[in-house]
Amino acid sequence: MRLRIVTWNLHGSARPDLEWVAKQLEGFGADVVALQEVQRRQVHALAQQLRAVTAHWSLKHLPLGNPAEGLAVLSPHRLVDARTVTLSTGAPFWSYRRRIAQLCALDLGGHVFRLANCHLASDDAGARRAQAAQLLAVLEPGTVVVGDLNARPGRAVLRRMSRAGLRDAWGELHPGAPDGDGATNWRDRDRDELPSNRLDYILVPEGCRVVDATVPSAADSDLSRYRRLSDHLPVRAELESVGGDPVS
Repeated sequence: MRLRIVTWNLHGSARPDLEWVAKQLEGFGADVVALQEVQRRQVHALAQQLRAVTAHWSLKHLPLGNPAEGLAVLSPHRLVDARTVTLSTGAPFWSYRRRIAQLCALDLGGHVFRLANCHLASDDAGARRAQAAQLLAVLEPGTVVVGDLNARPGRAVLRRMSRAGLRDAWGELHPGAPDGDGATNWRDRDRDELPSNRLDYILVPEGCRVVDATVPSAADSDLSRYRRLSDHLPVRAELESVGGDPVS
């Protein structure tokens, strides 16, 4: 069994062009789309354009005076189970420091596929490490972890994920790639159209083979269009043998 997954921090507060986003997702041929920094109304609009069977949104935080932001999973496959876990400690609902993860199970032709969609702390390395540990503590075996980890390859969060048996899909297919290759995020000091920070990941468990993993690049995409949309690029991976327990 093969499955295409896309994860994307959509920066929904910047009001992205949802029609263009939907066209990109259609072009990726994604079976499962995991979004971060997305508003509920945006998820509903994308689900309608993509004709998604599943459009599951979870509140991350409710900023004062602005629409709520959250995480979402979209798919043509049926959602059979979902729960939201809080990864942060003590952050109120209105604070951007509040962090969550969506733990979802989808029916892939009679088998369960488990996905954890998350967005870890952006400005506190200690909190980020604690959130990663909290996430790992609640994962079901065989879960694919995706999202904006706000950590570069080789940092403590990624080392912790690796020790737990999770592999970086893009990194596995591009060993020894130069720094900057596969970058998914533009930092404030990035003056040209090339991102220089790799923060977004698809992490796969044992028994799951990575067939393909891509990030849009200047060679194959209009990165200036992506940058006007969000400060993050999407990550896409094609996985094999992701079928889990039979659906009961």
